[in-house]
Amino acid sequence: MATNTNISTDQPAPSSRNRLVFVYNADSGFLNMLKDWTHKIVRPSTYNCRLCALTYGNTGMHKKWHAFISDLSFDTVFLHRDEFGKEYPSLKDTPLPCIFVEQKHDKHMKVILDAETINKQQTLYQLTETCTRSIKNYIEHE
Repeated sequence: MATNTNISTDQPAPSSRNRLVFVYNADSGFLNMLKDWTHKIVRPSTYNCRLCALTYGNTGMHKKWHAFISDLSFDTVFLHRDEFGKEYPSLKDTPLPCIFVEQKHDKHMKVILDAETINKQQTLYQLTETCTRSIKNYIEHE
């Protein structure tokens, strides 16, 4: 799990703010990372996680994505599919990848960007623009 108070890989610190929870359609662990890395190179069109494909290159997180995440007015947490299922068992059947807002007052999880929408994005720019619109919409209706 990775957290942004500002983009750390430690456990999330308690916060008085709502947080964004980004969930990858990929499992955690070194062997899974190697498998996914190879898959993205050999057959990128069949890779299952559009969020991963758009935000990570062969050598790590894209700088533009890192800057985008760092500028958000939310704490952020990044979970892999297996981590998400353990932390939020009632949501384990949610189609992935997706982005939630976890509300600070009751820990309620609300999808702000679903798998279908993320999977339609063709570029990192499109993803950040769509994410920005979804966050703005959430804030306006909170």
